[in-house]
Amino acid sequence: MVSVSGFAFPAESGSNEALRALSSARLLRIIGSVLRECQDHPAISSWTEFVEANVDLLETSDLTLSPGLGHVMRAECERATVFLQVFLLLAIQGARGQFSVEFNAPGHVFVDANFLAVQGRIACQCGDGRITVSCAFSGGSKEITFARTGERWVRSPSDAEVVFRHGIEALVFNVQSVDTVALPIVKVFDLSPSGIDEIRLTLDGAIDLIARASPRYLKWIQPVLKGIVFVYLPDRTVSHSLPTCPGLVAISHPMRVDQLAVQIVHECSHQYFYALQHEGGFSIAEGEEFFYSPLRTDHRPLSMVFLAIHASLNICEFICDCLIHGETTNYLTAELDELMEGCVKAIDGLRDNAQFSAVGQDLFGALDEVMQSILSRKPSGVVV
Repeated sequence: MVSVSGFAFPAESGSNEALRALSSARLLRIIGSVLRECQDHPAISSWTEFVEANVDLLETSDLTLSPGLGHVMRAECERATVFLQVFLLLAIQGARGQFSVEFNAPGHVFVDANFLAVQGRIACQCGDGRITVSCAFSGGSKEITFARTGERWVRSPSDAEVVFRHGIEALVFNVQSVDTVALPIVKVFDLSPSGIDEIRLTLDGAIDLIARASPRYLKWIQPVLKGIVFVYLPDRTVSHSLPTCPGLVAISHPMRVDQLAVQIVHECSHQYFYALQHEGGFSIAEGEEFFYSPLRTDHRPLSMVFLAIHASLNICEFICDCLIHGETTNYLTAELDELMEGCVKAIDGLRDNAQFSAVGQDLFGALDEVMQSILSRKPSGVVV
């Protein structure tokens, strides 16, 4: 059973190591499945040769949650997509080699946090900090190169900014980025019209705020924030992530620095929750139970109630750190009051009504403990 420590809230140590172990184990399971089930595929021989030459990288690599890993774990993923995505996941860890595969229909893969549309005959090479993907299809061809910049991989010529700040290395996509509009995570939004300089100013300020007020949350965020796509809604701020795109988040802009810092903590909390959720259910009840969620004012499955409580309590912990360190704004104090009221009601509603699995019981215990800690340590003058 996976321990919730480090996934529920920032831990003194172990979060990064647990993520790496979890991610490597998932990729190894996928490789094993392909080797068992795809022996009749024409690409299996060259793919197996590449994997066997490079799979030892997983023992020493920094592989953590990434969009490509989420993409290849989808049940409906085509074989050609699985082959190419596994190749690229190993390539971004430093693998060397080449591979080719035929796509019978247009598809897509991820190179780090970059979305890449593919079709036709795909030929790839990787090594020495470069990945080249060539597509030959009816009516044309294209070649795309990615180069390693720090811990991130960037399309060349660059179509995304790379943020290096306080140990966070993340790709930043805006309306000018190639293929950004096709990302699954932004399909329900418009892209933000904000210029990249304006986005960088706010984002730098938000990361600086997290670093000043809460070094523990800064460390927690670092391994799971791979890319941010800035989106736009005319009447409200929003943030969004998907369990099938780990490491990649959508956040609206324009947004104030304090709001953006909160939304980064919010969406990175979801990354840890999705990772934990994939390892097992939270309930032992037969069928899907629904519970009222005061944080969303509707009835939801237990996992979705947990999702909201988990993110909200992490936001509250972060805001408490901010207030204790003198980083006080009207938005932060109001957000703390509202979220804590909802968390208290939500946890009390689950306490005697839910049939938890072992992982669910551990998670509920961690959430309850942190909620009580916040109630006892809240800065004076803040009502919750």
